[in-house]
Amino acid sequence: MRDATNVFPAISASVSRWEELRRAAAAEIQKTRHGSARGVAVLLPLPLVALGLAIGVASGKSGPIGYSTCGWNYWYSLMLPVSVSLQCVSVAGLDARHSLRSVLGLPLDPSLSWWGKVTTCLLLLLTSNAVVLAGSVVVWALGGSAPTPPAGIEAALILTIGFAWMVPASLLLSLRIGTLAGVAIPSLVQIGGGIALWGSDAWWAFVPSAALRLPSAPLGVDPSGIPVAPQSYATYAINGTWWAALALCTVAFVLLSLVGARLARGGGAS
Repeated sequence: MRDATNVFPAISASVSRWEELRRAAAAEIQKTRHGSARGVAVLLPLPLVALGLAIGVASGKSGPIGYSTCGWNYWYSLMLPVSVSLQCVSVAGLDARHSLRSVLGLPLDPSLSWWGKVTTCLLLLLTSNAVVLAGSVVVWALGGSAPTPPAGIEAALILTIGFAWMVPASLLLSLRIGTLAGVAIPSLVQIGGGIALWGSDAWWAFVPSAALRLPSAPLGVDPSGIPVAPQSYATYAINGTWWAALALCTVAFVLLSLVGARLARGGGAS
């Protein structure tokens, strides 16, 4: 029987590439044991989870203000952008301090390290949203004011996709310019742009406002945290515009990630 490498060279090369990517991601995840990224991902949501628990349970099932506002909305409108940026600069920190020499000195494609960092930061972003989701499920189980578990899961996934653009943006800025740029610029763009544009008719055409408004559909609150009135349900419903906004966030993440991979092949941080 002929060797599979000779029979299926393209498949063999693809499998090998995926294995290299898996190892790169595992190495980057291992690095987070020595930084603050894991602590930020788990601990930063906790104050708002506690606030949401207190308000959500006290409000009861029909309370006007509950976990959707005090837990979910306060989290993704204010704290999540900062959390993502802090996680990313922590993941990038060691290599950035050494101008990527620790990566460029290896006999591997430098873009593998980049994709490992992106994968690690996406997992940390998902972890943060899962912490908020856990609080939401607890409030719902206790009969408080909170979305149903399926709606909460939907919100966590939407937030992960909507804010994913910040991962390559923060990594790039941290590696190329510095820690302050990696934290401040993406956070300010997301918070400022989201707040300024979410009420616009073209909200779906701008990534920060799209990320801020997309969760309104499953959570039932507008981006300011106010529960959506019955007459406004159609405004925040999942429709063609909503899907266009979600696609925009996905494309922004992919394009920024590809730019980062291209730059990683080109050389170290400046």
